Amino acid sequence: HFEKDDLYLIGTSEQSGLPYHMNEILDKKELPKKYVAYSTCFRREAGSYGKDVKGIMRVHQFDKLEMLMITTPDES
Repeated sequence: HFEKDDLYLIGTSEQSGLPYHMNEILDKKELPKKYVAYSTCFRREAGSYGKDVKGIMRVHQFDKLEMLMITTPDES
């Protein structure tokens, strides 16, 4: 979280994929729904804070591929 600008870096791709069917009631016949999510992700770099950094926020950037599936509890 960048407090100055009130911005966030995405932690992982399912954060934007899971709400895709938000506020929907899915028919059991339509399940399972399968998705693949690809995103560039960011994490704060370990040890990237303190007096030596002088206001620079260092992040680790990597690409991530995730599989998402919406299904019934008995099929999960």
